[in-house]
Amino acid sequence: MNKKFYDFFNYGSLIVVFILLILMLTESVPRNWFVPFASFAIVLLVIRIILRIYISIKNKNKVKE
Repeated sequence: MNKKFYDFFNYGSLIVVFILLILMLTESVPRNWFVPFASFAIVLLVIRIILRIYISIKNKNKVKE
């Protein structure tokens, strides 16, 4: 995985989660959309954490070689 894609996904996911949070706090979306928005945000953050762990393990193995 190249660094440019990882940086884009990393910061992009934070921006998306922040936008969803703002939409929910300002009640710009109907209340019945809150659960799908929150679920999507949690899944996005979990994917971000998994990618961070994967990249750090990959870089650690690369340094050992």
